[in-house]
Amino acid sequence: MGARKRILRWAGWFAGANAVLLMVVGLRYLWYYSALTPSPAWIYAILAYVGHLSILACIPLLLLLFPVMMLIPQPRVILPIGVVLGSAGFSLLLLDGLVFAENRYHLSLLTLTMLAPQTWAFLGVYFLLGAAIETMLAVWVWRRTARPASRRVGWYLALGVGGCVVASHLIHAGAEARYYVPVTAFTRYLPLYYPLGDEGQVRLGLVDRTKAHEEGVIAALAQPADRVLNYPQAPLRCESHPPTLNVLLVVID
Repeated sequence: MGARKRILRWAGWFAGANAVLLMVVGLRYLWYYSALTPSPAWIYAILAYVGHLSILACIPLLLLLFPVMMLIPQPRVILPIGVVLGSAGFSLLLLDGLVFAENRYHLSLLTLTMLAPQTWAFLGVYFLLGAAIETMLAVWVWRRTARPASRRVGWYLALGVGGCVVASHLIHAGAEARYYVPVTAFTRYLPLYYPLGDEGQVRLGLVDRTKAHEEGVIAALAQPADRVLNYPQAPLRCESHPPTLNVLLVVID
């Protein structure tokens, strides 16, 4: 196996391993979404979660590594760069999960400028932890790539991830057109997630937003009460009291 071909194979599997690592780190997002509602929207949530975190792990890593791999196909150069990039993604996602758990928003350029010095110190610790994990992953994957590929497992995994991405975006577009909140509400739980909207369906005349909104309201009103709001069971009563005297005592000793 040629050096460049082996490095390309390593990059693909290393990106896949990073995708699995980010899915483990990001389980916090699914945990907070679980309190929303147990519904068929979970199928969409799993598809979107797998597809989007795979994109966060693979696309930046491969886009930044690919030019270097073409110019300098040397493992001593490529592997450290991959470890640094993977550690950066690991530490940022870990910090983002903590920020989301505390404040219910994700990291952005604005929130990064507001981080306290202690938070930056913790981010450095997370980066070092990620570097240790990424180094072990990089070495393990590099040793695995020395073996001949007997099956096209990597291609099947890539097709599966691509299917998750396409399916999740199509489901979101359909749910947004029909005002299905359990699906559309999941968008805020993932960082840098911008799913496909329903503009294309509206432009083609496939969906009537006004009619869909009215049907959604009727369906919501027809559902049984979930006891989230507990109104008073008896009429409210307010009894008037006579005003008390406003007395000021001045005592001179």
